[in-house]
Amino acid sequence: MDVAAPEAPDVWLRRRYVDECASYRQIAAELGYAPGSGQRGVRWLLGHFGIDVRRGSDAVRTQWLGNDERRRAWGAMNRERILTHGCSIMGQRTPEYRAWCGMRERCSNESHHAYSSYGGRGIQVCERWNSFESFLEDMGPRPTPKHSLDRIDNDGNYCPENCRWATKLQQTRNRRTSDMLTINGRQVHLHDAAHAACLAPRTLKARLRSGWPLAEALATPAGQRARRSA
Repeated sequence: MDVAAPEAPDVWLRRRYVDECASYRQIAAELGYAPGSGQRGVRWLLGHFGIDVRRGSDAVRTQWLGNDERRRAWGAMNRERILTHGCSIMGQRTPEYRAWCGMRERCSNESHHAYSSYGGRGIQVCERWNSFESFLEDMGPRPTPKHSLDRIDNDGNYCPENCRWATKLQQTRNRRTSDMLTINGRQVHLHDAAHAACLAPRTLKARLRSGWPLAEALATPAGQRARRSA
């Protein structure tokens, strides 16, 4: 008999609440809450995953959830009977799983602090990566703790062809706001140009901000001032 693939938490919640119209009470019971409890926790989980909770049959007054209640809701969501890929069990989430959740939050949750730079710009997650298992299969484990998820083309979507595990330095160079210089008709990152000229990147940047010509800024050794024009 075929065994159905495990569902990601937001996929499971969306299916039960949106597609199957399950109530807070029903979802709370399936998450292991005691009868009659857990409705506020379910509402918080729905909001956390950006799922619209405005439904007349669930007119539960919005209340603030303390840290203990949030942890209880999250722990219930991450029980092994819902997540069986082993990367998020009882709240212990691997770096790869956190990267996958963060990617989806930035692209789909309008209340996320970085949404304007991702989903707000039209950046999307490919359909295949709606499944964490597919994401992990394509990306593999991150090479070191210094690596994190990065898009090669900053205007492109999250998909296998456009993503990699990259270090902070690699990501800094790949940002839309990175400092690029044109040298002999080629685009060169400021850090690379500075290292090639035996200068500290901050020194080269300070020189350019002070109005130095690029050629002179690169040719003048560190510690020397610009030559005064006659």
